[in-house]
Amino acid sequence: MTSTSALTVVYNGLLQGYQFQMEAMKENGMPDSSFHFRSEKMRESLTNQIGSLSQMAYDLGEHDLASTLLSVATEFGSDATPPMPL
Repeated sequence: MTSTSALTVVYNGLLQGYQFQMEAMKENGMPDSSFHFRSEKMRESLTNQIGSLSQMAYDLGEHDLASTLLSVATEFGSDATPPMPL
């Protein structure tokens, strides 16, 4: 397994976990104020994790993947548009 595919698997796993938690909160009927707080905290956490993956990719010499991940983290952190799997 190359470092690109390993980092892609980790990224997709983080994204899937985020999506699962968001849907679970919606299905369980969480109050709006609690949903807003928790979803923002989860968004911030996922943004930081994707940023860390970007740094790892860069350190491993995967500059294209690092750029892609950094763009995803920036977009997700600024406009809260959920990222797509890689």
